Amino acid sequence: MTHLIIIWSNALEHKDKILNDINSSFQVRKIFRISWDKDLFLRNLRIFYSHSQSHLPYNRFVRMFNSKMKHCGNEPFLAIIADDPNPKMENRETSSGTDCVNAHIFDKKQLYRDWTGGGHRIHTSNNDWETNKDLTILFGLNTEDFLKRYPTQDQTVEELHRNVTGCGGYESMRQFFYVLNNSTNYCVLRNFEGLPDQYTMQGHGDIDILTTSKRYLWYLTEAEDVYKYMYRVAFKINIGGQKVDFDFRSVRDNYYDMRFEKDILLSKILLPSGIYVPNDEYFFYSLLYHAYIQKKAVADDYIGKLKTAAEKIGLNFDGTREHAIKLLDAFMRKHNYEYVRANDLSVHFNKENLQLSRWAYRHGKLVSQNIVMPDEAEVHFCSIVYENEKSFYKRADKFLIDNEVSVLRRLEKYDCFPKVINTGEASDGCFFEMTKIEGENAFSFFNKPKNNTLPIIRQFVEQTLHILQILTENNIMHRDLRETNYLISRKGDSIKVSIIDFGWAADITNLHNAKNPLWLGGEYKPENGYSDYYSFGYLLSRLWPFGLSYINRIATPLLQITQDDYLQSEQLERNIQIVWQEAKQAFSLADKILVLPYRLFPTNTIIFKLKRKLRKIILRFRIKFLLK
Repeated sequence: MTHLIIIWSNALEHKDKILNDINSSFQVRKIFRISWDKDLFLRNLRIFYSHSQSHLPYNRFVRMFNSKMKHCGNEPFLAIIADDPNPKMENRETSSGTDCVNAHIFDKKQLYRDWTGGGHRIHTSNNDWETNKDLTILFGLNTEDFLKRYPTQDQTVEELHRNVTGCGGYESMRQFFYVLNNSTNYCVLRNFEGLPDQYTMQGHGDIDILTTSKRYLWYLTEAEDVYKYMYRVAFKINIGGQKVDFDFRSVRDNYYDMRFEKDILLSKILLPSGIYVPNDEYFFYSLLYHAYIQKKAVADDYIGKLKTAAEKIGLNFDGTREHAIKLLDAFMRKHNYEYVRANDLSVHFNKENLQLSRWAYRHGKLVSQNIVMPDEAEVHFCSIVYENEKSFYKRADKFLIDNEVSVLRRLEKYDCFPKVINTGEASDGCFFEMTKIEGENAFSFFNKPKNNTLPIIRQFVEQTLHILQILTENNIMHRDLRETNYLISRKGDSIKVSIIDFGWAADITNLHNAKNPLWLGGEYKPENGYSDYYSFGYLLSRLWPFGLSYINRIATPLLQITQDDYLQSEQLERNIQIVWQEAKQAFSLADKILVLPYRLFPTNTIIFKLKRKLRKIILRFRIKFLLK
């Protein structure tokens, strides 16, 4: 087994000791003294470590390497390529998680790091995959090609002035895909005809690449993020002196069902041109899905491509949307895939074509698909909810389903929460079925002028406060109590408030051990920790953003309740009593007058549109100012 060992410049004072130990433990094949361009050293370092640090969001990724360069040094360094004829493979914890590594080299790395004062002034490749990736990036040669070029052992130190492959751009499309083939798990989804040698910007649109990690591909290739929004996937890469457009699709981004995406990568094939693409079956069905689910209308050239692709797998596609959905349904049913809305909001979701599908709505009508952006550990969560005549069906990650089912069973004696009907394992997580609750979310309900009467507003306040007390008494904090997680139904002059979506709920007495993704709670949480009372106060201030003194008197003390108050029961009880006292107060004459705009117009929608327009005007002025 071949390994790469790097002694960064700030550890070179220990090089003789380290080289002696390497010689006594391994068979040294080659030693290089590598110089990177001083002004590009930081970029070289980022590309080289892009895989192990791809869990970091971009800003943290950049900051981390500034400190890493100071720690490791930015002068020429030694790269030793050595063979271990008797590797010992074991599972160990690495910076990328648990991995199967050669324990001999892994333990030596820890020893050498101790010798050099701790930290990460020594790098080693841990296994064959990492060696192949490192050599490709460092020398532009994978392990096989490197050994062909350097077939014999030679311990003479060779001077090499070379930046890592791709730093500043790739020489050609062929070099670009050579790097991808030896460092990533990827697949070009379509429009790969002519790649890599016959590619031109005029002949192609975006190149759609499916990979296991969008961030890794982004950092590895120094891609330019076109839109700088987390949900967008458009990038530009410098290849052959021009900016080439790519879309980076990744597993669990809902471009396709996660299992669909995984199976595309598992079954991919390598073309003679050196490009990984879907096999014939997955090419046809992924293109069929793209044309009829992700497009508003199907272009004529797609019909021809689909007919040709169908023939390769023994199908006769007639080009009609009815036949397309029939074929898709059979394929999706066979593999138990779901029709999903992509995280990338620029991707269309053709509900009109889906109306022809029986498989898509087998659990009922799709009512919500909550897409969550990656947190610090790049963990994605997605829940899909369907509605039928009698129940809601929810599919999500095992953690979310198990947690929600557990919480709802603790609350099953109360009528303001769903009841669990059934739960079980799904192929990519879990599902559970719950009793159907009628109603609209808080924003939709109170956006209707007829619902903005003072008695109904009081009912909403008092019922929600009662629900929050039930949760507190049962040691439960919802932690994501936004307007969409209220369901409000009205019958005559009475309303019924229910709370749903307890996937991220946690025990109040065990909040320090709960999972806390960065986005959880969003604007509905206080600066530190979580508080359902704060979330309710924030919602009230959003639903009735001006005028009502009744709302202001209640929202103000609610917004003062923090997570720390939950841990002090007496303090929390005093704060809640203050809120209840205000909630029971009679309406003032001013309230009766100031509620009239809400009774006459969809005021929340008007205010929302005005705020959005104002943000656009401010942004336009800022851009003009920056351009001056």
